Amino acid sequence: MIDWELIRYATNTDNKPTPGYAFNDLITNIRENPQGVPDVAAYLAECVAGDHAHVKLKALLCMKHLANRVPPFRIQLRSYAAVIEQATQFTGPPSPTYGDEPYRLVRDTATAVWDITFNQ
Repeated sequence: MIDWELIRYATNTDNKPTPGYAFNDLITNIRENPQGVPDVAAYLAECVAGDHAHVKLKALLCMKHLANRVPPFRIQLRSYAAVIEQATQFTGPPSPTYGDEPYRLVRDTATAVWDITFNQ
């Protein structure tokens, strides 16, 4: 059974980074429940399609880790090419504290997800 609580935790709206153990637990959970790959990919794509920079980044990081370690997930991500490609262009008004950094991190991570998904 997919651990949706873990997935929601890994993609929450706070500005704290997702702990590394959460990515490892997510990978283990998806490997043990391959039937959930389409639903998890759809949920993460929905997060990436949203407007919140922190959620986008966290969802892209989940995608990156899963695509690297779970080949069926990487294949499923190909269905969301438009969402990933759009994230490579993500921008917005600069933050008074962080400037363009949140947007740059999203763009860089989206580019990494694109490369893993389509160039491996």
